[in-house]
Amino acid sequence: MAPAGGAVSLLAQARRRLERALDALVVGLFLVMFAVVLLQVLFRYAIDWPLVWSEELSRYLFVWLALLGWTLAARRRSHIAIEGLAQRLPDRARLGIGVVVQLAVILFALLLLGFGVQMTVRSLDVPSVTLFFGFGLIYAVVPLTAVLILLYALLDLIEAGRRLRAHGSDRA
Repeated sequence: MAPAGGAVSLLAQARRRLERALDALVVGLFLVMFAVVLLQVLFRYAIDWPLVWSEELSRYLFVWLALLGWTLAARRRSHIAIEGLAQRLPDRARLGIGVVVQLAVILFALLLLGFGVQMTVRSLDVPSVTLFFGFGLIYAVVPLTAVLILLYALLDLIEAGRRLRAHGSDRA
């Protein structure tokens, strides 16, 4: 059996790989969206032959980018937060609020996952208007985002619990 330090190292490696893959996916989607919009403008105004599918594809890519961008913000803990009250509390109470917030995020992510899977499955056979794939692929970003948000919230919850225990052992 691997020592606890080895498990932490494997978890850190897995997290880094996930983060690199997510970063690459977001950059790739952005580049594709940029190219599609550029082609759309070029064909519409320079050639006077608009691409029918480009507007729809760029809209769906934007939705994917927005939801995956949410996971990047969750990973970096860069969401807008009102922290005026929390900053005035003692460290232990502030950590406790962090735990409660992460539990709320986990609950929301679980709800989003359930509804996202339902929405994706129900729309698997609904065709897109101008593209060659169905809405199931478009909606698949919802459960994917939910899983990623859930993962980051669990990791943050574990870290908050570790810090709470460390803060409690300092007082003992």
